Amino acid sequence: MPRHLETERRRPEQYPLDISLETREQIQRFKGLPSRPKIGLALAGGGARGLAHVGVLLALEALGLPLDYIAGTSAGSIAGAAAAARIPLDRLLEIAFDTNWLFMLQPGGWRRWGGLLSSAGIERWVLGWLGDLTFEQLTIPLTAMATDLRTGEAVSLREGSVARAVRISSTVPGLYTPVVDEGRILADGGLVCNVPVSVVREMGADIVIAVDLNCRLSTGPLESFSEVVSQSILLLQRANERREIAQADFVIEPDLSQHTLVNFEGAEALIWAGFLGVAHRVSELADLLGGFLQ
Repeated sequence: MPRHLETERRRPEQYPLDISLETREQIQRFKGLPSRPKIGLALAGGGARGLAHVGVLLALEALGLPLDYIAGTSAGSIAGAAAAARIPLDRLLEIAFDTNWLFMLQPGGWRRWGGLLSSAGIERWVLGWLGDLTFEQLTIPLTAMATDLRTGEAVSLREGSVARAVRISSTVPGLYTPVVDEGRILADGGLVCNVPVSVVREMGADIVIAVDLNCRLSTGPLESFSEVVSQSILLLQRANERREIAQADFVIEPDLSQHTLVNFEGAEALIWAGFLGVAHRVSELADLLGGFLQ
């Protein structure tokens, strides 16, 4: 897929948040609480829509909001790994714009379980910008979600190689061959837990902020096979997403109705949508935190 032109890029400082002095003070007072409530971030899966997570992270950084726990599924596990490892935001933008997403189309699937492609390329890509970090080496505790295809259970990946866990969490069944891990046949966590709110709560979060990438279905004409598949996946995921989202304290809902799961060419628009998803509700988020100052 074609890379974005240099003129389309924004630097982190070009994502300005209009924050009132009162809101800034409220957040600072929250951060200064002697026993500050822990904040957890639940990042949804959503294919190319996952680029919106970059915008969300930019906005949360601009707010100075502390993150104590992160759980992510599929694309959310990728963004979660970057945030948990404290990858600089300017570097994160470079990755979003400079990546040639054709690496995701690596052949090598096994006929035994189906899957046209191998997800090994995802692991190598993550290793390229993250390094071979283990979960224990991350600055912020992270969980990557997968699905056990034998039992249908959600699997929380929290040990060993982060890059391998991200690969497993992003292994869409049917497209990619499932990954065998410790005797389990694992695939994309979005099958059973696409917005892992309950997981980040179990990790120890008192306040859970969820990012729902699939709150709006694509409004396009559905003229291609990939668009039909993308819309079908969104519809199938909504049941498990609603259960999880209902448990969140605050839900960020970027308007991604013009974007499918498979079109990576709209990086700038996707990142901006994620940023606006936070920017438009800054006062509400500050009020939520302010409730703990009483």
